[in-house]
Amino acid sequence: MSAEQVTPEAGEAPEEQNPNEPEQQRNSAGEAESPDPNAAELAALRARLAEAAPILQAHKDAEEAQKTEAQRLREALEAAERERDEARRVVVRAEVAEETGLTGDVVALLHGATKDELLAAAKTVAEQSQKRGGGLPSRPRANLKTGQEVAGEPEVTDPLKLAAAIKRRLSY
Repeated sequence: MSAEQVTPEAGEAPEEQNPNEPEQQRNSAGEAESPDPNAAELAALRARLAEAAPILQAHKDAEEAQKTEAQRLREALEAAERERDEARRVVVRAEVAEETGLTGDVVALLHGATKDELLAAAKTVAEQSQKRGGGLPSRPRANLKTGQEVAGEPEVTDPLKLAAAIKRRLSY
């Protein structure tokens, strides 16, 4: 199929071809070669495809809309399940704190997936803290002593005296 395309000469308008009509090959004399017997069928199929393209696009858009709606509902379900699980954890930790006498902050530091695991860890912490000193630590007490006098020499703040004292300590 090495047919040459004829270019229009100066002043002639190029021939326009309908995109739905089969392309016809031109020989060197400019005459149309016999069209391919399947070209007409191909053109008819292309025309049907062009007619069906908007319907296909509408179907794809509807599927995408349904998919995003389903995805949105799935994400909402997952968020609700996370909130439910977090609420269960809070309730279980509060029950463990009440049963063991530990504070909620201490129970929040414990690891465990079930109430039994948290109770075992909380009881271990309570036992260890009682062994160390009779329960959980209480509020710290201040160890302040006021009015106390300084024993010994007062500090020297004169720079010349400080320099002389340093010179005496160093042996050159």
